[in-house]
Amino acid sequence: MFDLASSEATHPEESIKSLNHYNDQLTQAVYDASSSGVQFNVNTFAEKINLLDEIDRQNLTSISGWTYIKDNMPTIAHYIIEQCSNENLNLFDFINRETNQDGNQKPVQ
Repeated sequence: MFDLASSEATHPEESIKSLNHYNDQLTQAVYDASSSGVQFNVNTFAEKINLLDEIDRQNLTSISGWTYIKDNMPTIAHYIIEQCSNENLNLFDFINRETNQDGNQKPVQ
């Protein structure tokens, strides 16, 4: 029973076919919702954990500007520079966009 359940969990579309439903839309919906359709990138996850860890180690009231970030938060600085480069944004526009996500905050000066 365990082997059967494992096999069906790995290939949910086969489980549907074995029930004689042969509904292509149902098969695709189950496949899309199954964990086999989810891709987990370990490197991206590790990078985000490192970014959060670096932020967590800071006394946020000490962050006085970009010089502080470059000197004390190298992973964050690298991430910001990479994002600006990838999106063709200057630092000012990137920070304003990221800090104004709800649209209610004033731009950074």
